[in-house]
Amino acid sequence: IRFFFYTNESGFALGELCVKQFFKHHKREGLKVSLVSNKIPDVKLQFPDKVDYLNGNTEYRENGYHFAQTMLNVLSTIDEKYIFFFCDDYFHIRETKYDDLEKVLQMMDCDDVDFYGLDDIGADHIVTNYQKYISDCNVEYRDNLYVRDNTYRHLFSVQACIWKRE
Repeated sequence: IRFFFYTNESGFALGELCVKQFFKHHKREGLKVSLVSNKIPDVKLQFPDKVDYLNGNTEYRENGYHFAQTMLNVLSTIDEKYIFFFCDDYFHIRETKYDDLEKVLQMMDCDDVDFYGLDDIGADHIVTNYQKYISDCNVEYRDNLYVRDNTYRHLFSVQACIWKRE
């Protein structure tokens, strides 16, 4: 899995601040971390030895439509099967529970799931309006998963979430 922090050329400093906060709490060696931007501005990079800076070579558009093209341009440059996605306004306050993350990835592999959102659907919507997801795999949290319709506008920018790269 690769930890992906998404920003844009205007918010690049904020993106690096998020990565700095991530490293403050994540001490595990060998983590693959990327800071993704529609364009990488001409600045001194803070973490050139620890972060893959991925340039989407996409013009910024005020309405946000540069997001999809940026992601399409950079996803093809990595090899990891999954990305753990965060925008540049998501700050880590403790280390990831890697055992739980591994269980989620095992379930995604077993059920061939493309997207796993860690957001609380019930916070913004009535959870009973969603179909319960029943895994064919033996997962301990199988009673807590729901299907989010793939037409949900912000599906791939829900924070935090895990995508199958392809």
